[in-house]
Amino acid sequence: MIPPEYDIEELKKALLRGGMTDLRFSTSFAERIVSATLNSEQFETLKEGFDLFRARNDYEEDGVSDPGRIHVYPLGGDEVCAPPAEKTQLGRFNAPRAPVLYLSTTPEVALAEVRALPSDTCTVAHFKTQKPSKIGKLLLHGREPLSVLLEDEPSSEGLEQWLLARTAEFVSRSVGVDGRDLHYRACVLIASAFQEAGFDGVAYRTSFWSSGWSDEEKSKNENHVRAANIVFFDPNAAKPQSSFLRSINWKRPIAEQAGNSVWRAKPEEDS
Repeated sequence: MIPPEYDIEELKKALLRGGMTDLRFSTSFAERIVSATLNSEQFETLKEGFDLFRARNDYEEDGVSDPGRIHVYPLGGDEVCAPPAEKTQLGRFNAPRAPVLYLSTTPEVALAEVRALPSDTCTVAHFKTQKPSKIGKLLLHGREPLSVLLEDEPSSEGLEQWLLARTAEFVSRSVGVDGRDLHYRACVLIASAFQEAGFDGVAYRTSFWSSGWSDEEKSKNENHVRAANIVFFDPNAAKPQSSFLRSINWKRPIAEQAGNSVWRAKPEEDS
C-alpha cells in the first residue's frame, strides 16, 4: 500500500483543495521528492560547455529578385532564447512572468517538443551551458517497485523508488487544456523545491518519447540526460552558439538538414 505522502496524485488533489493544511502537505511532498532524488543519487552535474538544443517551428524568409524564389534562414539570438518576463505564461516548470530555459539534449528531442512534422522546416539552435550545472534527474519511468503494493509496511527505500518513478511519469505527462493549469502548478512546485535545494535545473523525458531512442552508445538505458529535456531555472544558464534549418525523419528518428543557412553568434568582446 502506498501512503498518501508518496502518491504523486495526492499532490494534485491537495493543490486543488487549496487549504492551509493542503498547502503544507504539498510543500512537504515536493521536498520529499528532492530528498528521494538525493538519496538515490539521481542527479548529475553537467560540465561548462555542455551541448543542448532548442527548436522552433519557424524560420525567417527573404524574397529575392527572381520571381517565385524565397530564401529561408534559421532564427537566431534572442529569437531562440527564453521569452522575456512580460511574455512568459504558466509553463510546465515556470510560473507566469518567471522565465526559465527549456532545452533538449538532442536535436531530435527538441524537434519532438515542437511537434514537428516531416514536412516542417524548423530552426534548431545549438546552446552551450555557461557554468557547471547540478541537475536533478526525474527519468525513472516504469521503474517503480511493484512489490511495495503487496507489503503492509514497505521500506522507505522502496517508497522513495516508487515516488521517483511516478514523479518522472507525472512531470513529463502530456495533459489537455482543461487540466493543464493544475498539473503545471504541481510541476512548478516540484521545480521550486529543487531550486531551493541548490539545483540548477531538472531533467525530464519528453512527452513524445520513443522507446527506440538511445544515446550515442546505443544504450537501451533510459535513465540518462542524453534522451531528455532539461529545464534551467536561470534563463541565462546556457547561450545559443548557432542555429540551423532542420526537419524530422520520424522513421529513425533523426534531424535532417532542411537548408544551407546557418546563424552563428558573434564572439563576445573582451571587457
